[in-house]
Amino acid sequence: MASKMKNLIGTGIRKGEYNVEFTMVWNDPADSAATFRKIQADTYRVAAAVAEGSVGDRWCINVDAGCSYIGGTRKATVIKIELAEGDAGEMARAKALLRMVATDIKG
Repeated sequence: MASKMKNLIGTGIRKGEYNVEFTMVWNDPADSAATFRKIQADTYRVAAAVAEGSVGDRWCINVDAGCSYIGGTRKATVIKIELAEGDAGEMARAKALLRMVATDIKG
């Protein structure tokens, strides 16, 4: 199924001790400034969805929309949720929210 976001080719969720990272992998074959800005804008829209979905939690949402090169024509952006307590319940809620957002953006 195609992504709603044209250049998005994959996502991943990784948990740390007190955080959860949502990595988005993008294809940018032209390596153009226009695509770079589109990737950044899409990343901030996803971060906004994460923030809206976690209104009742005391989490910090950090966005790295710098489009890090990860090989070939691929770039990555990261949204990190810094958890308030880091307990198992909070970790599960954060991961569930990120899975829901990932499903939504994949169409």
